[in-house]
Amino acid sequence: MGSIRCKMIVKAALQQLGILYNHIDLGEVNLTGKLTNEQTKELAKLLQQSGLELMTDKKAILIEKISLSESIQ
Repeated sequence: MGSIRCKMIVKAALQQLGILYNHIDLGEVNLTGKLTNEQTKELAKLLQQSGLELMTDKKAILIEKISLSESIQ
C-alpha cells in the first residue's frame, strides 16, 4: 500500500463494509476492532478486485515489511 491511490482504495473498501479504523499507512491498517470471518473475506474480495492483496499471515507480513524497507534504502 505504498501509494495514495492504494490507500484510497483500502479506505473506500473499509468504508463500504462499515469497518472502523484509526489509521492507514504503508502496507498496514490499524482497525478499531477485530474482523469477522465474513468481513475478512469481503475485504479480501474488494481489495483483490482492485489488484491489492489482504495479507493475514504474520510471517508473510513481516517478510513484506523487510522487503519494502530494503527496497527503500
